[in-house]
Amino acid sequence: MPVWQLDTTNYIVTHYNEETYEVETTPFHAECVRYHIDSIRTKNVDILKDMVSKGKILILYMLFHVQVGSYYNSNQLVLIHYLQPESLN
Repeated sequence: MPVWQLDTTNYIVTHYNEETYEVETTPFHAECVRYHIDSIRTKNVDILKDMVSKGKILILYMLFHVQVGSYYNSNQLVLIHYLQPESLN
């Protein structure tokens, strides 16, 4: 079994932890991650394969998800602030 795998249909990273001898899976449900995986898969599958085989895929998409989520949440808070009745006067 390869150490790292990416299921591009279900957006799941599977990896064999050599320290615990356990197979670990991490699903990604965020649209930004799914879009990015689909985009790389159609444009340059070799980059995706390289990220998977080197074990960079999990940390990349975990950081990507956090960064996009933080950006989205901060913009959502700004929008909510400006939509408050007192700020519309």
